[in-house]
Amino acid sequence: MNDRLSNLAAIFQATFGEPAQGYFRSAGRLEILGNHTDHQGGNVLVGSIDMTMLAAVSKRPDETIVLESEGYPPIEVDLRDLKVHHDEYNRTSGIIRGVAYRLSTMNYVIGGLNITMNSTIRPGSGVSSSAAFEILLIKIFSTLYNDDRIDPVTMAKIAQYAENVYFGKPSGLLDQMGIALGGINYIEFADKENPFHEPVPFPFPQLHFLILNTGGSHTDLTSHYARVKDEMKVIAGYFKKDRLIEVEPKAIQDEIVNLLNQFGIRPVNRALHFFAECERVKLAKYALQRGDQDAFLQQINGSGLSSEKLLENITYEGDLEPKLAQGLAFCRSVLAYGAIRVQGGGFAGTIMAVIPDEHFELFLHQAQDYFGPSNVREVSIVASGIARVELVVK
Repeated sequence: MNDRLSNLAAIFQATFGEPAQGYFRSAGRLEILGNHTDHQGGNVLVGSIDMTMLAAVSKRPDETIVLESEGYPPIEVDLRDLKVHHDEYNRTSGIIRGVAYRLSTMNYVIGGLNITMNSTIRPGSGVSSSAAFEILLIKIFSTLYNDDRIDPVTMAKIAQYAENVYFGKPSGLLDQMGIALGGINYIEFADKENPFHEPVPFPFPQLHFLILNTGGSHTDLTSHYARVKDEMKVIAGYFKKDRLIEVEPKAIQDEIVNLLNQFGIRPVNRALHFFAECERVKLAKYALQRGDQDAFLQQINGSGLSSEKLLENITYEGDLEPKLAQGLAFCRSVLAYGAIRVQGGGFAGTIMAVIPDEHFELFLHQAQDYFGPSNVREVSIVASGIARVELVVK
């Protein structure tokens, strides 16, 4: 990482004519279990991973954010204009404006910044590049302008607000919480204001996590994610509730005929997925706590099948080249022992594979042959999802 920081420091000096005041790192996140449960108040298992964003930063005397990110055009955002710009949906400038606005309304100090950045998190890769950038920017504001006093849960809420309102993506809180907390965490979102969270050990050093890029980006699939949330909400609304977590699972079974007649099969199936997925998350947590590898992998495989059969977030209407579905089918055909599931929101993007030592090399080579070596990445859990880091001068 220090070589990346050194390169970033040189770029910052060349771009802004002065050394950076600080260096920061944020991580991608691995949704280990809990597909589309967070926005309905459910529970998840999430981990921060060693795919990272690095930033070199200094304060500016004016009210402007200037961002130079390797491989992308420069961005300037005027902090005197913090209204929503609908043309900034799905754009980094929207995130910057949204984060700054939310910080200001919560009485945190904001101010100008010069930033150079590089990233090993590719946009649309299923490990939440948007949340990683949101948390990174909030950490920078917290450190340089607010005595580093913004706690991880508050960071996550600010980031979610920016993503929902200014970035135009109706996400839950899983991504932002997973990065802000670091390590592996079990999180319950029933309490919107104070989500319960606890760190969970990972007692299986013999297991390898792989991220497999199918070649299809989910960057432009916001409407499909929104539909999942909306259809779950419709079922909750039938019972005069806001979220599915407030509905008793038995009530769904008791009203199944009426629900099917009124809403059709997909919203009902998505609600059934929610309840089953929340149970799988708990069982996986217990498996980690007692060191039961088989039970842990079983729950991940169950999640993958439920996402495909009930949640239906593997393909979408108009998907002329269903790379995610094809990739999952390939992985299951060659998997001797381990677990496979869609990673993140779904519909396109990436697959998570969890493979033990004795089967890893064979599966790795098969995956590289199918997806291409550059599209297969082993990732590791990192204890810290967001941090200020030091540049070591050699």
